[in-house]
Amino acid sequence: MVTLEQIAAIVLQNAVIAYKEAMRIELSSRLREKVAKSMITDISAFSSSKLSVGCAVKVPAATILFVDMRGSTRRANELGAEKTYITMHALLPALAHIVAEHGGYVVGFRGDGLFAVFGIDEHGNSSAGAGAVATACMAGCFMVEAVKYAVNPILGFFGIPGDVSVGVGVDAGEIVITRIGLENMYEITAYGDAVNRAAKLCSKGGGEVIVSTSAEQKIPRVKGGRLRIGTHVVFDADLSGQLVTTDQRLLEPKSNLLG
Repeated sequence: MVTLEQIAAIVLQNAVIAYKEAMRIELSSRLREKVAKSMITDISAFSSSKLSVGCAVKVPAATILFVDMRGSTRRANELGAEKTYITMHALLPALAHIVAEHGGYVVGFRGDGLFAVFGIDEHGNSSAGAGAVATACMAGCFMVEAVKYAVNPILGFFGIPGDVSVGVGVDAGEIVITRIGLENMYEITAYGDAVNRAAKLCSKGGGEVIVSTSAEQKIPRVKGGRLRIGTHVVFDADLSGQLVTTDQRLLEPKSNLLG
């Protein structure tokens, strides 16, 4: 279960670490700090010991989620490297925590966002079926709220403008997971139409979750369900989606996020 207390604790802990480090090191004012790392998933089938460079595993049915900060380039230019660095350390761990709490796997961090896969078990097999789309959409809704109710208020405590907003894109379909790069410098990542569409949908949203039209049809219609499927939006001939919200606030209010 994801709670505001959990998210606030993660945001605060990582922001404090980044703040102390920023006080210690020198960062060029022209440098836009971006958090990136080679991600080895916890899925045994996709570990570096099982997956050689150039090899791939096909997953016939998976759900992909992309989340990314809106206006990050402008914000970084205005705030400078130090405050951008702290912002990223406040934001990304919170988003990763939400993925994990919803049974997903972070495939990789992408600058000021991440992308994750849902509906795959620990052996790399498709597991959750249609329910994975609903789970990913719910995780996206938690992300939007976490930014609004935890990340932004805590950034304000550090004297950093709390105006962060994220877009979330979700799609489902066949993907290929592969190890790309060199033997000693590589990344385990995913490719496929679902990956591309989720990334495009993510770029279209601002403070909202957008699921592709095809994936939205896989969300089970459950009486009393918390997800609300809203406006249908056509972006171009090849890309359309539905706005996804919830019937009520997900993160219960907390009077003091700092303790």
